[in-house]
Amino acid sequence: MSECHVDRISVVGIAAGCTETDGLGRGNENLIAAAITGSTIHSASDARSTAAAAGAFLTARLASSGAIGRPLTATDDISTRSHRWFTLRSKYEHAQRRGKDLDEALLSSIGEQPTLRQYDVANRDRDRVTLIGSVTPTGSLMTSLTVAAGKDDYLQSLFGLRDNTHRVYGAGADYVVNDNVGFGLSYSYERYQALQRSRQANPGVQFDDPSRNWAADSTDRTHSLLATADVARIKDKIDLKVSYDCSRSRARYTYITGPVPDRTLPEEVPVPTTLPTPTELPPTLSEFHRGTVDVVCALTGRVSIGASYWYDRYRVSDFTLDIDANPELARGQALLMGYLYRPYAANTAWAPRVVPLVSAET
Repeated sequence: MSECHVDRISVVGIAAGCTETDGLGRGNENLIAAAITGSTIHSASDARSTAAAAGAFLTARLASSGAIGRPLTATDDISTRSHRWFTLRSKYEHAQRRGKDLDEALLSSIGEQPTLRQYDVANRDRDRVTLIGSVTPTGSLMTSLTVAAGKDDYLQSLFGLRDNTHRVYGAGADYVVNDNVGFGLSYSYERYQALQRSRQANPGVQFDDPSRNWAADSTDRTHSLLATADVARIKDKIDLKVSYDCSRSRARYTYITGPVPDRTLPEEVPVPTTLPTPTELPPTLSEFHRGTVDVVCALTGRVSIGASYWYDRYRVSDFTLDIDANPELARGQALLMGYLYRPYAANTAWAPRVVPLVSAET
């Protein structure tokens, strides 16, 4: 593609049960809250209809403020004052990417399908809805909630990445017992799904045979948990911090021969497959745990001594990492922490370590 451009519309709002707005008007934030955060948003099509209602409101407000006539971007937002204990921020995004002057003959000349598109430059429509809320019922407790949903539609990619969707849900809480003691807990769940299409064909008649099309439908799910505890000035000298972090991811790849129901291009003519039924691969699993303990003891007003302990445990079950699929992994006995090729458990300690305290006074 010799030229590519992106058109983007973002609707941003904060609704928090109050009655005033800043900048663009007063008393209309409930329309944005209902349009963006309504329970009817379950898909990209719902998001588009939701944005239409919010867009009508924006058009009227921007016209009265003199902003109409220039591109609508994320800077044209509608903000409200949050309630003293409750805040909700919502955002809807719609983006289009279009290119032109693609010479498909160049793809054919290197043996690629002319309708193959690379996802990073292919024509694409993107829709995404994000909600971020926080509740502070007391001065010592704060909770938060995050929800995001989106879809990328590669509307002219017959081969390559056809579409992908994601859903992200998160919740967290922080509790402060007093000036010296605090706890934190957060959890998130992520789900990603993508469809990639290809054709199993040799040069010749098979190259143009749509009955040899196949697809890989992948689904990834990840659970993450983080817990922390901080205790400061134990006997006026010792600071203690404890944390536990874990994540668990599973992925499944489903292979489909022939057309994919509800996910084909409008101009595509479904053709029965002539390929044999593929053998499904086992799901993959990766799991990582880390627990840490940090202790710092003040020796003087400017010098402290500390010690740390980490426990790491990682396990993986992945058909792409076994010896049959990747014989190179069978060579040597090196274990590279952080590269996540092989399961391991590790205990790490640092003690003692001197922590100088730098005065902020000038």
